[in-house]
Amino acid sequence: MLSTGTAAILHLVGFLTGAVLFGMLLAMALRPAARADRFALWTGILGLVWNLGELAAFAAGGVGFGTVAAWIHA
Repeated sequence: MLSTGTAAILHLVGFLTGAVLFGMLLAMALRPAARADRFALWTGILGLVWNLGELAAFAAGGVGFGTVAAWIHA
């Protein structure tokens, strides 16, 4: 069974990986040579915002700002 520390590291790695992947998708959608694809653009924007928000909530909860983390989750 996973300990609390292991689960926290897995969450952190998952949020960081998601943010990097959605950031890459956003960069690819914003290239000047690329055809304007609104679906890829909005997927990149919303995915990046989601993962950065969850990363901020995770960090706020780890530092002791539980109420701030709850507002970010909401």
